[in-house]
Amino acid sequence: MTDDTNFFTDLSLVVPPRKVFRLIGGENPLDVDVSVFPARAMLKFMQVMDGKVKGQAPSIEEMVSVVAEACKPKNPGITEEWLFDNLTFNQLSDFCGLVMAYGQEQMDDYNTKFTPKNQGGGESKNLQRQPSSSTSGKSSRGQHQTTASKK
Repeated sequence: MTDDTNFFTDLSLVVPPRKVFRLIGGENPLDVDVSVFPARAMLKFMQVMDGKVKGQAPSIEEMVSVVAEACKPKNPGITEEWLFDNLTFNQLSDFCGLVMAYGQEQMDDYNTKFTPKNQGGGESKNLQRQPSSSTSGKSSRGQHQTTASKK
């Protein structure tokens, strides 16, 4: 008889894929790592995207708020204010689109894991995948380069 009540799962071994975006500010490039997309940022992302499911595109302010939250663990200096002050509008919208697409990948993974099979499609009714609104034609996988304005 085996005792299945004792087990140990080390979640520190679950390493997310590296997700780095380069924001270039003149001679000082800044690599922004969003590999660790924290739960707080994911919950904020889900709230923002819930409005999108209802037919409303998220505002740039909502997206910047999610992106700043996603940057915090490895890039605490990347705040909403920093993003608004150091990027052009096009750079900001591209960067937000790429980070939001990464958030969408994680939400899709969540839906695949936790949506009951009898609902079909592997996605919950409240968190259906919508087409990415990224202004960049690049995939959200791998590294991307966005140029930032020099201050």
